[in-house]
Amino acid sequence: MAKSEKLGEIQRKNCRVIFFKSPPAEGEEDSYGKVFRKEGFETEFAPTLSFTFCNREKLLQAVIQPESYQGLLLTSKRAVEAVSNCFGDDQSIDDWKKSIAPRWNSKLVCGVGGATVKVAASQLAVQCQLGDSGSADKLASVMLERLRDAGVCPRSSLPFLFPCSSLRLDTLMSKLRDADYDVQDIVSYETEACPSLAAQAGQIADEISAELQREDREASKVTWLIFFSPSGVQFSVESLLSRLAIWLAHDEYTSHVVKVAAIGKTTASALAEHGITAAAVADKPTPEHLLAAIAQFTLV
Repeated sequence: MAKSEKLGEIQRKNCRVIFFKSPPAEGEEDSYGKVFRKEGFETEFAPTLSFTFCNREKLLQAVIQPESYQGLLLTSKRAVEAVSNCFGDDQSIDDWKKSIAPRWNSKLVCGVGGATVKVAASQLAVQCQLGDSGSADKLASVMLERLRDAGVCPRSSLPFLFPCSSLRLDTLMSKLRDADYDVQDIVSYETEACPSLAAQAGQIADEISAELQREDREASKVTWLIFFSPSGVQFSVESLLSRLAIWLAHDEYTSHVVKVAAIGKTTASALAEHGITAAAVADKPTPEHLLAAIAQFTLV
């Protein structure tokens, strides 16, 4: 079946898509919502994570010394914002862009995902040389290949600077260290559950439960739940995913009414740890890759 035919089938099934991520700011449009609405989907957002910046002075002292590092690792938009947050006013960030960013751009600057690369360019004037890998694991492999091709000796090289979350995964850092490249990680932001998540996720669970109890099952609305990170999965377990796992285990019809998709294999693995198999996994963190993954999944 062609991609467009599969999308048409999904749409005919009265389908909604819930993105477990923050909605766009007022006056802006989220790229995922835009792409999916264009295809005819009903879309919703469930704010999942909240962030608090920390260790500002420690990060500031690191980022103003590019010569002390082999390169810079930016694995999320929030990491970029943490660096930007180090500078208290417009003048300071202008000075950064004029005198410090060019020195970082002479180094190996790496980003994960197009959104991170775009924000790094706009907020920091930093150009990510490697940014289309789609995941930390793939980025590490590409980085190691680049370093070896450039003849950078692991044990004699400077460390990479890695501004990261309090809930970071060690995939990237571990692969680099296993290859004897040093990484200096600085926890630059605390990641917590969005205060409204428990209530909203609980409401979503109640809505799914109501769909499962319909007598006319042909009229049931199909819901896709889209998770973007292991943290988002973790914070949604108690109010939503634990109930969903029980329904899936005891009623085969549940899998016809609710589908779960993941951005990346790491997020899919986090779902699996809680008894939920992702029906679709996007290879890269873009709406187009997510749409393609869902399009490849045939509803039965």
